[in-house]
Amino acid sequence: MASTKPKPAAAVNKFPVEEECVGIARKCWIKFKRESTFALYSPFVVSLASGTLNLDTFRHYIAQDVHFLKSFAQAYEAAEECTDDDDAKIGISELRKNVIEELKMHDAVLKEWGIDLVKECTLNPATAKYTDFLSATASGKVEGVKAATLATPFERTKLAAYTLGAMTPCMRLYAYIGKELQAFLEGEKIHPYKKWIDSYASEGFQASALQTEDLLDKLSVPLTGEELDIIEKLYHQAMKLEIGFFLAQPLIQKVVIPLSKDHNPAEHRLTIFSDFDLTCTVVDSSAILAEIAIITAPRSDQNRQENQIARMLSADLRNTWGDLSKQYTEEYEQCIERMLLIEKAEKFDYERLHKTLEELSDFEKRANTRVTESGVLKGLNLEDIKRAGKRLILQDGCTNFFQSIIRNENLNADIHVLSYCWCGDLIRSSFSSGGIDALNVHANEFIFQESLSTGEIVKKVESPIDKVQAFSKIRMNCSNDKKNLTVYIGDSVGDLLCLLEADVGIVLEFAKRLIAQHQFSITLILPTNKPISKDQKNFLDNSLPSNCINYHLLPPVNLDDLPRNVKAETRISLTVTRSLPSLREFLKSLVESKKLLLVALVVDLFGTDAFDIAIDFKIPPYIFYPSTAMALSLFLYLPKLDATHVSCEYRDLDDPVRIPGCIPIHGRIFLTRFRTERMKLTNGFFIMQREQKMNAVMLTEDIKVALMRPKANENGVVERLEIAKVVEGLMQGKEGKRARNKMRDLKEAVAKVLSQDGSSTKVVAELAAKLIKKVVK
Repeated sequence: MASTKPKPAAAVNKFPVEEECVGIARKCWIKFKRESTFALYSPFVVSLASGTLNLDTFRHYIAQDVHFLKSFAQAYEAAEECTDDDDAKIGISELRKNVIEELKMHDAVLKEWGIDLVKECTLNPATAKYTDFLSATASGKVEGVKAATLATPFERTKLAAYTLGAMTPCMRLYAYIGKELQAFLEGEKIHPYKKWIDSYASEGFQASALQTEDLLDKLSVPLTGEELDIIEKLYHQAMKLEIGFFLAQPLIQKVVIPLSKDHNPAEHRLTIFSDFDLTCTVVDSSAILAEIAIITAPRSDQNRQENQIARMLSADLRNTWGDLSKQYTEEYEQCIERMLLIEKAEKFDYERLHKTLEELSDFEKRANTRVTESGVLKGLNLEDIKRAGKRLILQDGCTNFFQSIIRNENLNADIHVLSYCWCGDLIRSSFSSGGIDALNVHANEFIFQESLSTGEIVKKVESPIDKVQAFSKIRMNCSNDKKNLTVYIGDSVGDLLCLLEADVGIVLEFAKRLIAQHQFSITLILPTNKPISKDQKNFLDNSLPSNCINYHLLPPVNLDDLPRNVKAETRISLTVTRSLPSLREFLKSLVESKKLLLVALVVDLFGTDAFDIAIDFKIPPYIFYPSTAMALSLFLYLPKLDATHVSCEYRDLDDPVRIPGCIPIHGRIFLTRFRTERMKLTNGFFIMQREQKMNAVMLTEDIKVALMRPKANENGVVERLEIAKVVEGLMQGKEGKRARNKMRDLKEAVAKVLSQDGSSTKVVAELAAKLIKKVVK
């Protein structure tokens, strides 16, 4: 419907509602607001918001809207006659007059266009559904209410509430859409439908929508719980019919929108396919199975049990698995690199893509053969696998997603999981822990002998080609008695063919792509107690990517009242605390500019006082704890600092020591060893101080990347033979080799977690998704 006549907010009658509770109008809007997304992202509204909506389509919409307005005027008149509340009569009468004025405006617009669109445009079935529904409600034909019960004047007062229950969602929906679309017009001087959008976003229309809700709340006060349930049903039905009206607007242009469509289980069937590893899970299933094998393997020959499948020792199994994993990673990367060397196609070529992915398929099958031949999967207990599956951590929202599909009785849907996973039992147990049993798992399977795996795999789905063949077979076996819609959810190259074959392909992407897609930016807000130096400013100006990270310096605060010997941490904390008013003003300016949408405030350990400000601005606060950032910067810069700038002890310097990217610090607060002598790192040895005994234990016994320190004799002297022994062990011994291998493994592990699909990247992605979710809400 088109907007009612805007009027000043002061002229709107407000009817008091009990502050202690939420009225029925607000309750219904909260409950059904999510469904408004179908209207907001309908092709009609998206095209209108972008300014590309065809004018003939808009004219057709206006013509249909006239029918809406006429039905509204009649419904208001009927509601006014039914109610015996004088204030409510006045309010309903005002709303009816606004609709009549709007109808006159429509007539003027239609005449201006030179044609009688109301006569030329037939009534849209979606329009007729709503107008018939509203007319029936206003005349007393309400589902669940017998006509005889509305015969008396007292009972007919309820009819006014029922009628407004069928009208309020339309008013609220238009008010909501108007506000949402107005945000997209910021800075738009010329927009063909700006007047339409502004009318619904105006204070006058927002007030009219609120007045309608207040009237519904007022008229619903004397109703019973059963009668309030009837209003809720009418509200929901009206919301669905209004959304249907938007979706039914005929478009002659193409428009890209999120998928939204009514699902009729009698006519439609939805088939959902999903990958498992890293789509549903946080870690790869092969790593889980390998860990089970290593943990449960015998640690020595004495631990081997008779009459059981022969297994490797735990240590040998760990080494073998490490070699297999390394070989897989190296060869996978080489395979992908060879595929990318192929000449770029001028246009999409499915057959060529299919042929290229056959090479990846061959690689995956060779890798699986190596695994089975190695024997690493021998002797796994079925119960251990199921137990691990139940404890497997799934992606946030994964369980709820599948549960919602299974529990929705109005959804005719099948779920299929297509996975390279070696053991289908692991997949089934991971879902069963969430009560998700009604899904079909298509994966490889272990062969068991008395509940122990033989190490052999029944190979069903090993590659991209196997996946798409399984997908096609399932789709082909679907009966043709209903319209089939297929959806595939995946995250990697192995899912590409299925994503292309499905009607709808959903790709789960990670941090960098996610952040880039949603245009995250970072503003560094820097509290200061004096103007920054030229070098500091140059560092900030030249080191930050201007397109996504910028900075803002808060006005310097005065710390002259502090004693000279006050500790550095106290000085930092007070700098932040005294900068809070400036921080508040800066955030306020960002909000008012409407150029950025604040989604989070991230502070370090000294900035926790700013949490209250974040809460005031309704943004989540986080603590960022870079425990070694400054120390790392100091260590990297120390050789240059020591060689070129220092002619005395650091503690004797008059001026603060400047470290790139860090706050200048006085030499007197350096570690003692930095202050008093030049230190050297020689041939892999670094002198540890007494307070670093804990670090020594951690490096040698926990992380195992170092050898135990040379032992001193009874006089406290480390003899040269002892030193030679340790050096020889480091350079040639087994412990030295172990330490070097461990360091290499850690280096590779760090590269893996920081890779595009690594755990660190995924954590950032989860945070980004969480922040985006708050914005969408």
